[in-house]
Amino acid sequence: MKPKVSIILTSYNKPDTVHLAIESVLAQKYDNWELLIMDDHSNDKTKRIIKGFLQDSRIQYFDSGIRDEDRHKTTRYATLINEALEKVSGDYISYLTDDDIYLPERLSEMTTILNNSPSYGVVYSKQLVRKIDQSGRTVYEKVRETNGILTKPQNLVDHCSVMHRASLLPLILAKYGSYWDDSPEYWHNGDAAFWARLAEWSPFYPIPKVLDICLKTPDSFQELNAFMPKELPTGLVVLSTNENTFLIDGNIRRKIDEAVFRMLKYDRKQLVKVHDPLLYQYREGAPIEKSVFSNAKLFPNYRFIKCGKSIFYTEGGCARPIESADALRRLKADLKDFILVAPDMLEDFQIGKPISRTFDQKNPIPEGKLFLYKRHFFISGNGELKPMEAKVLRKLKYDKSLAIPLSKYEFASFPKGESLKWEVVRWKDKN
Repeated sequence: MKPKVSIILTSYNKPDTVHLAIESVLAQKYDNWELLIMDDHSNDKTKRIIKGFLQDSRIQYFDSGIRDEDRHKTTRYATLINEALEKVSGDYISYLTDDDIYLPERLSEMTTILNNSPSYGVVYSKQLVRKIDQSGRTVYEKVRETNGILTKPQNLVDHCSVMHRASLLPLILAKYGSYWDDSPEYWHNGDAAFWARLAEWSPFYPIPKVLDICLKTPDSFQELNAFMPKELPTGLVVLSTNENTFLIDGNIRRKIDEAVFRMLKYDRKQLVKVHDPLLYQYREGAPIEKSVFSNAKLFPNYRFIKCGKSIFYTEGGCARPIESADALRRLKADLKDFILVAPDMLEDFQIGKPISRTFDQKNPIPEGKLFLYKRHFFISGNGELKPMEAKVLRKLKYDKSLAIPLSKYEFASFPKGESLKWEVVRWKDKN
C-alpha cells in the first residue's frame, strides 16, 4: 500500500480562502491521505464553508471552542497542530493553512522522494508567495526558493512547504514534552522552533519545484501583525477580524455601536485592523452606545466637544477647556471633528485643567495626541511622551501632518515612556 499522508489544516476566520485550501487537497493526484481540519472556533460563515466538505470520509473536523479572551495565551496554530498530531494515523505529516493552496502534484512529489530516500526525514519545496489586496487582485508574486540541504532551517522555510516522517514525532515528544513550541512569543514565526527540533534528527532536503501557493491577504496573520506594537495606544479605534469596531481605552476594549460611530466623528478610513490575539488581551469594557450622550462617565476620551462657543477635549473622564484660539490651532483641530453637546450634558462632566498654547508640568500636555520633536514622533499618554517607530506610525494610520511640534523646553518637561515598536521574537537556540 502507498504510505498515508496526514495533512493538518489550521483554520480561523478565513471564509474567502479556506475553501481553496480544502479543494487543493481534494485535487491531489496522490489519494491516500487524511485531512484534519483544526478550526480555532471561527465565525459561522467560515464554519459553514468547512462543513460543506465533510461528506468526504478522509476529512475530519475539530472545533477548538477557544474563548476569545484566551487566544493570546499560546500560539494558537501551534497548539492546534499539537492536538492534531495526537490524532494522526499517517506515515508522513504535512501542514496547511487556510490561506495556502497545494498544487495538484505536491503530495505525489514529496511522497516519492521520501519513499525512495529512506534516510531523508524531512523534505521541503519552493513556494509561490502571492500578495492579494482587499479587492482580491494580485499585487505581486515572488518565489520563496529552496536553499539546499538545511541543517538550520529556522526562519527559512514556511510550514506549508514541508513534509516529514511521522516516526520523528515520538523522538521530539520524548525530549521536549511537546511537538511544536506554542509559547505565545512565537505567534509570528511559530514554525521556526519546531524546525529546530526536527532538524536534530534530519536535515531538510530540498525539492526545487513550486508545490504550494501562499496567499498573503489583508487578513493574513503575518500581514495584520507586521509592524503592530505589542501595546495599542489609548484612543486608537480598531477593527476586529469579525468587522466589529472597538475603542482601546487604557487596558480595556469598548465596542462602538454602528449608530454612534459617525456621531462621535470617527473616520472609517482611520480604522486599524488588528489580529484577535492582540485585541482580546484587552478586557471588554462598557460599550459605546447612544447612552454615552447622556452619561459623561461613559463618554469616550480624546474627543472634541462643543457647547455654545466653548470647546473642550475629553480626557481621563474630564472635559478640558481649550484656553484660546491659539491653543485650538496648535492642536490642529478641525471643525468637522467637533461634537455638539447640550449644556446639561456638559454639566455632567468634571472640568479638567485647561489646555493652553504651551505645555509644561503646570499646563499638562493633552493625551492621545501625536507630537513631533526633531523628526521623531511621540504619542502622549499618562503624562509621558512615548516614542513611536515610523513603521508603527504608518501601521496605526497616524497622519504625520497632524503631529504637533514641540519646543526644546516642552520636550524636556515630560518624561519619556516605553517606545511603541514592533518586536518579533526570532527563534534561537535556548541551550
